[in-house]
Amino acid sequence: MLSGWLDLPLWAVVVTLIAFYGLTAALLHLASFRWPTRHHVASLQGMATPFFTTANTLFALMIAFLSAGVWETYRNAVQTVLQEREGVVAVLELANAVPSEADRVRDRAGRYVASVIGDEWNLRPIGHGHPNTDAALLALLAAVASRQTASATEPMVHAALINAVQRISAARSSRLALTHAPTDSPRWLAVLLLALLTQVSVAVAHLDRARGQIVALTLSTAAAIIALALVAALERPFDGANQVSPEPLQQAIAAMQLP
Repeated sequence: MLSGWLDLPLWAVVVTLIAFYGLTAALLHLASFRWPTRHHVASLQGMATPFFTTANTLFALMIAFLSAGVWETYRNAVQTVLQEREGVVAVLELANAVPSEADRVRDRAGRYVASVIGDEWNLRPIGHGHPNTDAALLALLAAVASRQTASATEPMVHAALINAVQRISAARSSRLALTHAPTDSPRWLAVLLLALLTQVSVAVAHLDRARGQIVALTLSTAAAIIALALVAALERPFDGANQVSPEPLQQAIAAMQLP
């Protein structure tokens, strides 16, 4: 369920957060000052302050842990794309040492990058390699590992070419694996529930004045929604409005096309 919610577009995630926590804040205020329950809720006045800060502190800690994990995954996703680009650039540069096979190697490298961007990057469901990209990678490996390439260059250069293609393959595998990273549903559920408990504690702490409670609930709810939306925006590094950009690979193609 939480995974499906995080798969929604960012605007839909924000709308659901505003709708849910806005509704709970309104219900808490009505229960405190408008509905018949106000007499029972009023009896909670005078509770010790540390009781109210517990949920706030736990919410802050849990969302910090959650955001740290999400950001680490996002940063790893960026690194895998940069490593993939690095491998492509290395192949293009090393191809200059094999004049007789340079055009073929560059062409295969260009086809691979074009397939990654055109066929695989926006493939749905994400995380599944495209057959065209598989074929392009195998064709690139075949070009650099061929006898013609081996006989036309020094053994060290040939080994470096093969190593560069292997780095491309490893980076691509890591990129696809990161898209399959499971959602930390227990931690997300804990954060969402603690945000709700924070609203309850804020409401109970401001039972003396209705307007004061409205302001306190509005501020705490807005802060929670902003924090949750920011973390949710980075939960899917290769999907959504804040997905990792394929621009580094596009730059590799542009560099290859320069005279």
